[in-house]
Amino acid sequence: MQRLPLTSELTETQGHAVKKTQLLFLFLACLLLGALLTSPAYGGEEKTPLAGEPLETEVLGKEVKVPARDRRIVTAASFGVQYLPFGPSFYQVLPFGALYVWRNWDDGRSRLRGTFTGLVNDVNFNVGSKSSRGWELIFTLDNMIIPVGRSEFVEGQRISQVDVEWN
Repeated sequence: MQRLPLTSELTETQGHAVKKTQLLFLFLACLLLGALLTSPAYGGEEKTPLAGEPLETEVLGKEVKVPARDRRIVTAASFGVQYLPFGPSFYQVLPFGALYVWRNWDDGRSRLRGTFTGLVNDVNFNVGSKSSRGWELIFTLDNMIIPVGRSEFVEGQRISQVDVEWN
């Protein structure tokens, strides 16, 4: 009867094969364990509604009703201030703001998506074909116009070799 070699007696190639087999077994065991533990938890729950669909549910014992929403026209504004207490003095307080616009016309054949800040803008306009579904022209505008120089900072120190200057 032939005995199996100990791990210390395996050649380097055999050792790698054993490690790969062990890792594969561990990975498959984790997948199986995850499937066994999560399937009963999700089996009886309701399906999550799609965005814009109505929803009736209960939260902390109170009934909540969310009405359906037409998502073809969306406009949102976002404003705020970012504070970096240990950042460079020029970047410690940074205001920000943006206007987001989404328009969906002609049964989804024409779409406009834009994020506007004045200095940095991102606009996508898609026009689909009425005769052949799935084909569309896409017009894109991305611009960044910041009228000041920019510097990189590492651990609070300015790296002047990579400065970008506004002319």
